[in-house]
Amino acid sequence: MTELSRAALAAAAGIALLSACLPGSRASVWPSGLRVMGEGYPVPAAPCRRLGESAATVDYLDDTRDLVGCPTRADAEALGGQIVGQVEAVTLVSMPRRD
Repeated sequence: MTELSRAALAAAAGIALLSACLPGSRASVWPSGLRVMGEGYPVPAAPCRRLGESAATVDYLDDTRDLVGCPTRADAEALGGQIVGQVEAVTLVSMPRRD
């Protein structure tokens, strides 16, 4: 590996680490009051997550819909569901239940 390749690799790794610290980044820590389920919504690795019942979500749950939390409002809007609330920096979205 050349010195230039090593420098480029080190720079890319540094940028990736720093970007995880930015507000609203996809690496956001989920509030402790949310019961986060799965590894992404609507697909694994997506930034949003399905949410289970907790004191913070009980008023938003519906037997016919999924409650989803997204780290940014833009992520929530992209899902196309109904934005129903916010818990700290997480936007809550009510989504029609998937089969």
